Amino acid sequence: MNTFYKFLFLCGFFGFVHPNTLTAQIKDINIIYKYSTIDKNFIFSYEKQIPGTYMIYVKFNQLENAFDPHFSDAIDSNIGTLFTLKPIDSNHPIRFSYQFSYIMGTTFSKADSMFIYTLPFKQGREVKPNEMSYLWKQYMNKVPPKNWKSFMFLSNKADTVCAARKGIVIKVDVGKDPDSLITQYHSNANTILVQHADGTLADYTGFAKNGNFVKEGDTVYPQTPLGILGYYDAQKNYQLRFSVFHLSGERPQFKENRTLQNMQCYYEYINPFFMTGEGITRLNNGKKYATVANETAIIAEMTKREKKKRQNQLTVPEKK
Repeated sequence: MNTFYKFLFLCGFFGFVHPNTLTAQIKDINIIYKYSTIDKNFIFSYEKQIPGTYMIYVKFNQLENAFDPHFSDAIDSNIGTLFTLKPIDSNHPIRFSYQFSYIMGTTFSKADSMFIYTLPFKQGREVKPNEMSYLWKQYMNKVPPKNWKSFMFLSNKADTVCAARKGIVIKVDVGKDPDSLITQYHSNANTILVQHADGTLADYTGFAKNGNFVKEGDTVYPQTPLGILGYYDAQKNYQLRFSVFHLSGERPQFKENRTLQNMQCYYEYINPFFMTGEGITRLNNGKKYATVANETAIIAEMTKREKKKRQNQLTVPEKK
């Protein structure tokens, strides 16, 4: 299962708890609740150890003497408050048990389907995209995610892959040895995942082992080098798989069977517009395109401070 499709839940059967702080231990995101002896409230908060925005959901299996908040929200900071349970009758304790789950992305941002991306290679590089079929459907007869669209770029060399849009690197998984890739499909190939301002995510898959140039939490821009491609198969072909997707409005269910295919049903895909040598266009299967990344594209989503910093970098005189 690709780790960036992670969907975890924790069952907590705590009943009435004495006044202290408890933490539900999960590696990436923790829920903490604190009891207030003054007003007898339970204040729920979170700690997040990973970059990016996640939807978090809390479900109470048992709740006495408090109203169910039916809580769901997007979290992007490292820490924050979620909600407070207040006693209906202050003369009696609150009793509860709960589950919580989280999933990558947010339903509170509207994906910009008209945004113009750059091709994920260096300026001037000519590439030929091929549309990928949904292999879960091909081999297991599963229904594809909504608007499924993913591109495959083949190469005969270890090309440098560049960011296609400004975003934050939220997942780097490039520690696998490409020599072990001997089949035609790999669900766990080396991947870098970038989250954009509109809540969309770009999946770049096919990097060499330890071939990354970025780390989690880095901000990248169009033409920022992400890493180099690795072998895709035993014949030492190189391949980049690229897709853009976002979390749909459907609320994930609390399921124990949290497979990659189950998680993909909560995402929908975008067929992006790209800046190319032929102008702005959606990509046609098997057609060659020249990578174009002009200054307008590179600074499109930069802040004023980022633009000023870039301008200063471009105008620094060369050392003689």
